[in-house]
Amino acid sequence: MEPTKESKKHVRPVSIVIDSEASLAGLRILIVEDMGLIAHELRLMLDRMDCHLVGVASRLDEATRLARTERLDGVLLDLSLSGEDSYPVAEILHERGIPFIIMSGYDTSYIRSDWASEAHLQKPFDHDELVKMMLHTFPPAKDA
Repeated sequence: MEPTKESKKHVRPVSIVIDSEASLAGLRILIVEDMGLIAHELRLMLDRMDCHLVGVASRLDEATRLARTERLDGVLLDLSLSGEDSYPVAEILHERGIPFIIMSGYDTSYIRSDWASEAHLQKPFDHDELVKMMLHTFPPAKDA
């Protein structure tokens, strides 16, 4: 049976996605996320990209400590950690020159104006959207 025009729209260019993921291999990534299921899904996505997971921080104090002390290539940063804004983490990352992607269930109009121009993924997002944003935001791994 010949594919219909409608079914052809849903064919995904797998080789392009795999090549893109390969260029992210080795990146040292920190996840700052307080929702266990979301953190788990992000871990799986990063594992698929062969990124090195530095850690998962679910509390502001933990995220702040890791942002100050770890060697990082990038951070996936949830804006709200159990009701606390994670902007202090963003400030540390900015001071250290570490790129980050803000993750939020809200659109950019809810992001503080001084951070509104940062990379942003609105939840929920899928694997391909994360890959695209990471390619745009994070430098290639130094060890790759």
